[in-house]
Amino acid sequence: MNYEVRNFIKQHSLQPADGIIAKKVGYGILDHYIVYIGYESGQHIFMANSMDNGVRYYTEDQIPELIKRFEPTKIRPFSGNGWERSAAVARAKNQLGRKYSLVGDNCEHFANYVQLGRKESPQVTGWIGAGLFLATLSLIIAGNKKK
Repeated sequence: MNYEVRNFIKQHSLQPADGIIAKKVGYGILDHYIVYIGYESGQHIFMANSMDNGVRYYTEDQIPELIKRFEPTKIRPFSGNGWERSAAVARAKNQLGRKYSLVGDNCEHFANYVQLGRKESPQVTGWIGAGLFLATLSLIIAGNKKK
């Protein structure tokens, strides 16, 4: 039993399908998303989609290791009724074992799919948009230099 994790759950009144947004320790540029699944088989369970393992369970005993890499910064409560919350947890469990993809199926896609029913990642969309803008700007500048 991990009292630190249980205190975190109690302090933030976590309920199944609530999201935890964390920052990579030492970098803080991108958000990492973790979903609280609930209390099962005598311990608290979380799920996330990570580069190294894809979508997987994290038990409360494994969370301190995850928190060494990702510091929680915000709680994103699930905004639905009890039935919708149960459906969200079922969506999470159905993703178990799914492979990670930075652009098409990352931790934010996973959390949004669980909480909203849509696989989307505003972070990825923003980075792609910024990259396209910079590429276009570079082409314009290079074209003007040739004149």
